[in-house]
Amino acid sequence: MALRLSVLGLLALLFPVTGCSTYRSGFDFQPRPLESAILPREGKGSARALVSVVGIRRRDKDAGRPEEVEVRLLLENRTDADIILELGSLLLVSGNLRPFDDPRIEGRGEGRIAPAASESYRLFFPVPPPDDEGRQPDLDGLNLRLTVGFRGGEERVTVGATFSRIVYRDDASYDHWFDSWRVGTRWTYCY
Repeated sequence: MALRLSVLGLLALLFPVTGCSTYRSGFDFQPRPLESAILPREGKGSARALVSVVGIRRRDKDAGRPEEVEVRLLLENRTDADIILELGSLLLVSGNLRPFDDPRIEGRGEGRIAPAASESYRLFFPVPPPDDEGRQPDLDGLNLRLTVGFRGGEERVTVGATFSRIVYRDDASYDHWFDSWRVGTRWTYCY
């Protein structure tokens, strides 16, 4: 009887930790973060972008959101005048050059950043559906393009950032017995 209660108690403790992650497993990207200097042709100063692909978010039926690639962007103004992140310029493409739709953007003002200030953005790009021939977008590589306007938008500089998926390979020393008992991966179903 005591053994039965112990087993039931252990199972009760495990159920709360077996929930599904917001992100799909196995989709880690590098570099993290990627640093890019954005230099105007004329004038002093620059802007700096730090970009990380956080992961691929699962579809959220309750919120009405599709599967999305989440990208975080920190843009620093190192000039003596405002710079403008052109929000309409944000473009993400997959490894097989499939463009994603415009992102849902969180944590933004109007894209204008004052001198010596920085602004953070969370970008959520909906993953494209399969093409006419049934091919999925290649999520092993991603490229983000963005444009920054200097001197009130008179000069525009476009930069790109490329990310590669990290692929973990099995090796002979990996303990596969432990993997079959790991909580939250093989024994849960996320929908």
